[in-house]
Amino acid sequence: MIKSMNNSVDIALIEPPSSSFLRGFPLGLSSLAAVIEQKTQYKAKIIDLQSETDWDNIKNIVIDECQHCGINIFGIRALTSTFPEVKKLSAIIKSILPEAVVIVGGPHVSFYPEICLKNNASMDIVVMGEGEETMINLMHAIKKSHNLSTISGITYRTASGDIVRNADRDLLSAEQLGKLSFKYNQYLPYNRYSNNDHSAIMITSRGCPFGCGFCSAARFWGNNTYRARPMEHVFAELEYLILHNSIKRIYFEDAIFNLSKSRVMDFCSGIITRNRDNPQFNFTWRPPCRIDLLDREMLEMMKASGCTDIFFGLETFDERQLRMVKGGGIAATSEAYRRYLQEVIDIFHICKEIGIETIAAMIMGLPYETEATFSTNIEMLNTIRPDKYAFSVLSLYAGAPLYYEYSREPGFEWLDDILSRDDMYDLLFIDNKAEESISSFSVHGSRAIKPRYVNKDVFYQTGMIEHNCLKIASDFDKYRHNLTDFDNKSLTMKNIKAFHSQRLGV
Repeated sequence: MIKSMNNSVDIALIEPPSSSFLRGFPLGLSSLAAVIEQKTQYKAKIIDLQSETDWDNIKNIVIDECQHCGINIFGIRALTSTFPEVKKLSAIIKSILPEAVVIVGGPHVSFYPEICLKNNASMDIVVMGEGEETMINLMHAIKKSHNLSTISGITYRTASGDIVRNADRDLLSAEQLGKLSFKYNQYLPYNRYSNNDHSAIMITSRGCPFGCGFCSAARFWGNNTYRARPMEHVFAELEYLILHNSIKRIYFEDAIFNLSKSRVMDFCSGIITRNRDNPQFNFTWRPPCRIDLLDREMLEMMKASGCTDIFFGLETFDERQLRMVKGGGIAATSEAYRRYLQEVIDIFHICKEIGIETIAAMIMGLPYETEATFSTNIEMLNTIRPDKYAFSVLSLYAGAPLYYEYSREPGFEWLDDILSRDDMYDLLFIDNKAEESISSFSVHGSRAIKPRYVNKDVFYQTGMIEHNCLKIASDFDKYRHNLTDFDNKSLTMKNIKAFHSQRLGV
């Protein structure tokens, strides 16, 4: 457990325990804390519980904060993967301090706030979407006992127990994003999270216009809108990190980094110019990029300015799956699909040629998954030879288009339970009408890996692609007998419940 360094505190912002090994610097909460202190007289504190596993210890931490810091306002960040912990944490807070105000925000609760409050009596307020301006208004109202009815961007529980949803809040403009404080390390030092590589994470934009089926980011950040921070604000933060905090490596976590070629080129030129003027302005960096928006000129400029590796969300190479889940029309027609595959091959070749490492992220269990679709992915990975790759099992996140679509299909009513259940749903969609038999994977004698472990996004080093993929694919055979009624989009409640009960051991 890591605590921040403030003493007099008005609100505690909590990053909940996480079962994922992909824990990192809580940038969202740090940004929120900085804005609260930038624009109000109130003090914020961050409590990072990501690595905590002992709930007795967690309870003692909350007791300590209540007793010694006098905190009675708590804000908790909720992801779909951490929502069971968020529910438990909010209940602990209320058991210790019944009069505490528990505010929950983040992607998971933003899309269905009324359901979350209805099912969780220990939560008082849900902040929907962007939280900066909303939290400023909330802090004033709570501290001064004002009515919450005029605050945009929240759903709340009244004193009589009614649940009220206020109007949505307008998105911050790009200009407003450029005025937010980025001095996060006053709450939690970067070096606690950098794995000795002196790294930090950073976001230069909000939103994504593509709306991929498995992703909720486009909707969470404003219904497929995209807002880029002013370049001078981006470089002000970079200078703060590099020159004043000894950061040597930046991991960019934009939903899409390379939407605008001119912006990427200006960014790279700015790095090169600043490094020439001040050699201490020197760092390496990794962005997430959409492959069909890259070209050699951009990649060479990125390499020249310190980009060492690129994260590619490729998901699948099957035409029908791409058409269903990948935004931007890359597989709108068979011709577009063939053109896209060639672009993937060309971009990976250029990266190898100029010395940029590649990371390929794939999704297993997308709708219409068959042995043929999986074999297509193996073959393409062997063709492009990424430096690292990973397969994740599909998760339906609240707010993602696939969740929205399938929650309305007959037999999928149980998806509403995602908002209240204590487990995570990872789906394997199997096309039973296909001639290929998933069970044929077992011929290779591969060791089975449960989906709950596959979903941890372990990145394999290229060199054993087929062997590693077959180990993952053996999950299909292991759980096949629970999936016999799968028929593309039609599922029976009995079998989907049986599948998850066995997988989760419940």
